[in-house]
Amino acid sequence: MLFYPKGRVRADATGHNRPAPAPMDPAPMGIAEAAVMSEPLATGLLASTRIATARGWVPASRLRAGDQVLTFDSGCQPLRGVDRGGPDIDPSDARATDQGLNAAVAQVSVPSGALENRSPLMLMPGQVVLLESDIAEAMFGDPFALVPAAALVDWRGIEAVVSPAAPILHLRLDRDEIVYANGSTLLLCPAVPGTPPGAGDGPAPGHPLPMHAARQFVARLIDQETVPEVPGTPADSPV
Repeated sequence: MLFYPKGRVRADATGHNRPAPAPMDPAPMGIAEAAVMSEPLATGLLASTRIATARGWVPASRLRAGDQVLTFDSGCQPLRGVDRGGPDIDPSDARATDQGLNAAVAQVSVPSGALENRSPLMLMPGQVVLLESDIAEAMFGDPFALVPAAALVDWRGIEAVVSPAAPILHLRLDRDEIVYANGSTLLLCPAVPGTPPGAGDGPAPGHPLPMHAARQFVARLIDQETVPEVPGTPADSPV
């Protein structure tokens, strides 16, 4: 049995608020990054993503209706189903050619530790991630922000890559929930279609940031972690 903190507990501060960086001319995008940013953003979980459940860490491909999935706000909640975005076969199988699974797709590569994940993590560009930051509170009035994975590119070594396509899974619960993946990465999973908004116990996670706002937020995060501190001088004090 795994034990996790339940509810939105504020983490220790990792830095101080800083003014927004001055506008800069955007650097030319590579092919992978441009593909990741292309809308509409593809969503869902890759089959290998490990999800926290009442019986331990389970690859998304092995989750079934009735499994108790650990959520950020509501404890363990029953999984109502798993929708598959492609045939459940090995993309290296010859049959995959006919199914269109061998086409290259843009994904977001998250190195270990970047999002408190214990192992490398691959995300679809539209998969929404929950982040907590003082910067989010300063910008949006809430320390928690829901951010599309594509917006995280260039932060903490997160990058856009082009990978062979694979089956994509969508976990379905009674309400929008945040689940744990590969450690403490927090991912949004939507409710079963047709469920009334706000159904179930606990607060709703909120709404994902639009891409332009998410990119501005991540730019502030990058600035916070790259602007050097003056030794012995509090960051909020005049130098």
